[in-house]
Amino acid sequence: MVSGRGHEVRLRRLGLLTDRLNAPDGVNLLNNTTVIALGTVFTPVTLAFGVPVTFALIAGTSLAGTAIAWYFFFSRVLGGSWLAAALGAWLCGFGPGIVSQNNSHLHMTAQWLVPVMVWLVIRLARAADPAARPEGSTAAGW
Repeated sequence: MVSGRGHEVRLRRLGLLTDRLNAPDGVNLLNNTTVIALGTVFTPVTLAFGVPVTFALIAGTSLAGTAIAWYFFFSRVLGGSWLAAALGAWLCGFGPGIVSQNNSHLHMTAQWLVPVMVWLVIRLARAADPAARPEGSTAAGW
């Protein structure tokens, strides 16, 4: 689907219907778990360097972005030591479960928003119950 996004942007055809899946009827791409957003964002890379380079770039940045996001979550939100945060982030970003999916399921390895969502839920819970907040922290800050 990465190559399909580059092709459609080049032709100025940004439809979300394709006949490349479920031929000959086609399919609505919003009903499929694909990398439409990543393919659209990385269209310049696809057109300049090709699909293999784009795939490798998305795969690497997804794993690294997931690990970095979890590191900030563990170290700043949960207040762990930098070593514990780094080990936890390494396991979340480069563990066997996520690396095994990285070869063909890019949408499953782009989990860099998951720690942000967990942080927002914790922030809501702390704002609702001021007694549950750690000392010295504010409701709006990390």
